[in-house]
Amino acid sequence: VQASQQQDAEDMLLISTDAVIDKRPIKVNGRVGPFHELIAGGAINYDVDLEGPNVSLKASGHLDRLSDPRAPRMNVDLFATDAADVLRTLELPELTTGNIELHAGIAPGGEHLDGTLQGNFGAFKLDGKLTATSLSSLDDFSLLLHSDGPGVAAFGKLLGVDRLPNEPYSLQVDVSRNGKELQVRQLSYASDGLLIKASGAAYSWPELGDLDLDIDAKVANLQSFGKLLSLPSLPTLPLTVKASVKRKGVGGGNELQGDFALGNIAGEVSGKLSDRKNLAGSTFSYRAGSADLRELARARGIPLPAESPLPARLNGELALLSEQLRIDRFAADIADNHLSASGQIDFRPADTLVELEPQIKGADLHHLARFLLGEEKAVYFPVGPYALGGKLRLQGSRLQFNSKDAQAGNSVLGFAGSLDFGKKTPSVDARVTAKGGSLAALLKPEILEGVPAAAFSLSTTLAMSEQGMVLKDLQFSLADSTLTGQLSTGWPREPERISFDLIAAGSDLRASLPATPGYVAAPVAFRVEAKGAADPASVQIERLDGKLAEATIVLAGKLVLKPVLSADALRLSLKGPKLSALGSLT
Repeated sequence: VQASQQQDAEDMLLISTDAVIDKRPIKVNGRVGPFHELIAGGAINYDVDLEGPNVSLKASGHLDRLSDPRAPRMNVDLFATDAADVLRTLELPELTTGNIELHAGIAPGGEHLDGTLQGNFGAFKLDGKLTATSLSSLDDFSLLLHSDGPGVAAFGKLLGVDRLPNEPYSLQVDVSRNGKELQVRQLSYASDGLLIKASGAAYSWPELGDLDLDIDAKVANLQSFGKLLSLPSLPTLPLTVKASVKRKGVGGGNELQGDFALGNIAGEVSGKLSDRKNLAGSTFSYRAGSADLRELARARGIPLPAESPLPARLNGELALLSEQLRIDRFAADIADNHLSASGQIDFRPADTLVELEPQIKGADLHHLARFLLGEEKAVYFPVGPYALGGKLRLQGSRLQFNSKDAQAGNSVLGFAGSLDFGKKTPSVDARVTAKGGSLAALLKPEILEGVPAAAFSLSTTLAMSEQGMVLKDLQFSLADSTLTGQLSTGWPREPERISFDLIAAGSDLRASLPATPGYVAAPVAFRVEAKGAADPASVQIERLDGKLAEATIVLAGKLVLKPVLSADALRLSLKGPKLSALGSLT
């Protein structure tokens, strides 16, 4: 680096610098002064030229006060033959190629300043004008800006933002501010995949309680736009939005009205926006509908049966309170399925609190499962009407749910308890009930073959944790047969580990058991008390006392299954007038 500094006859400081930066020769020449004003922080003039192998920069102007300029004058011209080379030199992403011709200027105009920016930076074209009363404040300003370019993805790379669309765009801005009044005469962005137009005014800026605003937006593919917001699950459908916010006067808040279309789904939103800073007290209503939701399902990659159309309707009302969202009404109809809910979401606690009262019902649970899960999994669901409702409370990782009258086919189910998702294996503590006219209709053959088609009831306390699952106070009846006691398993980690303490009794053993390969029970009265445990290697019978008709069975001891089958202190006693009471092997 070589540099020299002198003063000329006009008391101007002369600057001359020759340098080599990254093997690139750079030359700077300029005049700044007068020198005594420069030292005192007064009014100065400047004229500086920078020359490089690919770039030239010329800057000249006047500062009326160096420490706090009020009426500055500036002209800057930047020329380069290769924009990519300039960006590489500055260690910035190579946004574009081509030449650079940019002019920027500031000039006083009465009580305001006029700024301009014109030219091109590679393939990007800029034409902007800014009028402001001060360089340090934008309380009063006017901005006109037009820009065209090959894609905003290049700017995203510069700012470290990925996934911006890489397609030609056009940007138009016409905005002004006078005190608290912000006027947006034109704000538009247009590309092949996105079109946004907005205009309006905010009369109490930066507060949003006094607005007149119109917005039109069109998105060619919502999924592509969703990637920008890290929402990759959005559907591959076009979206159009037309919305307006109109003021009602001082203290009257604003009215919101909007229409949208997502594929073949059309809807509208309306509301009253309060004039409070956090919009607390605002209310909204919405509705939407589609003649066939299968288009949305296909766009999400969800396979649905190619049957009749799937019409849908949605409507609701909600209110925004201070740190709360109140859901006054939510209702959705999909074909012959109806979902409704009300409740609130409280954002004040450290863990957001959600309290809802959902209700869902429909004509055929099996048919619903086909649409949601596909034919293969739908076989596990019973045919017939269904209903589920109750009270739901979610805070942090803990979910509480109470439901007494859930319906699946001809069965009624109940659940009252809590689930905690705080660990890898969720913990459950709940009371479970079920009853119905046919156990076979609930437990279809795909779940368990040969289930008796008899009335049943179930009541038990379910506890599940990392240690396993326990059914306490088990009371199960099937026709006139009963099963009571306690059953536990190591599921899900060790499903083969089981312990039991059960009593079973009834008038017909054959009618009470599901089909068992290789064994046919006798149609006799029975009572069995059993206590023990089992794992993959052994079965430990602490006690088994049974009576089948007039026959008795007593069994105790350990049966070793692995590594070889053997008995360990196993005692077995069978007594009775007829061997047939024990059933038969097939």
